[in-house]
Amino acid sequence: MTPKIKTALDEGNINSFIDLTRPLLADIPYNISLSKYETFYHSIIFIAIKLSNLEVAVERETGLGWIDMLVRTERYVYIIEFKMGSAGDALKQILDKKYYESFLSEEKEIFLVGIGFSREQRNISEVKYASLPGVPLGERRASPLSLDQINISVLEYPAGEPGRRGNA
Repeated sequence: MTPKIKTALDEGNINSFIDLTRPLLADIPYNISLSKYETFYHSIIFIAIKLSNLEVAVERETGLGWIDMLVRTERYVYIIEFKMGSAGDALKQILDKKYYESFLSEEKEIFLVGIGFSREQRNISEVKYASLPGVPLGERRASPLSLDQINISVLEYPAGEPGRRGNA
């Protein structure tokens, strides 16, 4: 599974990354799951990405807070925020705290990824993400200020339904 996770992130394919991650979380037996804690999911996803031989950092400090997870590939930067419940709140935090700003000078596409977990499903319940295209060095990139200024893709996983729903 970890080579597939690496391939998905190397290719900028959030949908595939999530589709590979959900079964991993679903396979954790109920009696050893700490499903009410965001850090439980955070740790499992960190280990999966680390085993994929990708550059990953957790709790990376910025001027306004801590990025839950930062993943770098040759072509992409992923800024990932986790929340119990709302992926929208996670994405909003990335924007409100401007976690992306220190990466704007890179010639890489930047993915802003909010992942929401469900205590009941014990898995990812929603993902909201947007991307800021890479800009050649020396050109200015407009910095998004709010959710209204970026195109957001949504993946939802209703309880009892294994497939993905959404506009992505």
